[in-house]
This record gives sequence, C-alpha cells and structure tokens, in this order.
Amino acid sequence: MLTLGQPLPSRLIDADHSLGIFREQSWLDSWSVSCETDTNGSRNRLTMQQCLQSLKNLFLVANTTLDEADRQCRLAEYFNIQQQVVLEALEGVKLLMLSEAVALHDACRAGHDVPTFTWLLFARESSHDPRAFLCNHLNHVGTSGRFDEVELSLLAYALGIRLHILRPHHAGTEDYSSCHPEVGSEHFPSVSLVTVDDVQYDLLLK
Repeated sequence: MLTLGQPLPSRLIDADHSLGIFREQSWLDSWSVSCETDTNGSRNRLTMQQCLQSLKNLFLVANTTLDEADRQCRLAEYFNIQQQVVLEALEGVKLLMLSEAVALHDACRAGHDVPTFTWLLFARESSHDPRAFLCNHLNHVGTSGRFDEVELSLLAYALGIRLHILRPHHAGTEDYSSCHPEVGSEHFPSVSLVTVDDVQYDLLLK
C-alpha cells in the first residue's frame, strides 16, 4: 500500500490515541519487540511511540511524490538506508492491529456492532481476548509466525484498506481468491496481493 500511495491510517494520525488504548501496564510487559537490537531493552510506552512514529514516517516518505515510479525508488532507497526504522515500522503495524483488537473487544463486550471477523478472532481459544491474541499470535509475527485469514482481516481493518488475496496454486477452487475483511470494506482502498504458500505475500501491481 506504500507503493500505491495510500493515505495514512486514521489510528496512525494520532499515535497518542493508539497508545492510550493500552490502559494496563501488563500490555507493555506482554509486548515482544522483535526489532529490539538490545534484548534487555525496555518495552515501554516510549518504545511503542517510536515504532508508531517510524511507521508514520514511512507513509510520509511514500507520499512525498505523486509519481508511482519515483515513489518506488524513494521507498527502495529508504528501506536500504533506514533498515532499523523499517523494522520499527513493522512493529508499528502490529501495534495498530493490537489497538484495533482492544477497541473491537471492548465494543463486543458493550454490545455494539462489530465486523464479522471480530467474532471469529475472539472465538479461538488461543485469542479469546486481546492479551491472549498478543501473546499467542501477534508477538510471533515477524519471527516464526504468520497471519491466519482472520488476522489478515484485522490487519486490513487497522490499515483502512481491503486486502484482495490471490492464490494461483488454488486456481479453479473457492480458495483462489479472498477479500479481507470480507464484509463491510467495499468502500476501502483495495490492495491486491499474491501468495503461493500463505506465508509470503507479494504486491500485485496494476
């Protein structure tokens, strides 16, 4: 979505709002910082804020030009020079997903309408609440973990986009194409990805 010049996600516009959703100190203790160069580094609000700011900076770099070819060159240069910042930005994406998960879980408990994938996310024994989701799933993404389909929906929802996944190895079956979130994202900007193993995803350029 960076190469396509998609706008800044709404939750990222005000990083303090995203951070404010983590009301309990235990959230900081449960968050595993895969980009931390110092394994004994403190996992606190300042580190979270830094990761969200790095993600915000990545969007700002991508949106400094309207030309798609120029945008791709600038991003490639930024990725090569600012490798640590890019790793922090990936953690920022995970923090956006976590803050969205907390908000959706609170909305569920309050009896408000929520996207369908919310029920599927918290119906799993391993992610019955946001902290379990963080510890059992989100912390492992970027090291040994990958996104399940319900997590792809949360990812797209947090970024304010609709993910269209194509699986050439499932051509001719109902698994060939899927959209995330499946319902309620029809008006979101669409980003198409192709995968052959549901582990690595490549951007499908127009």
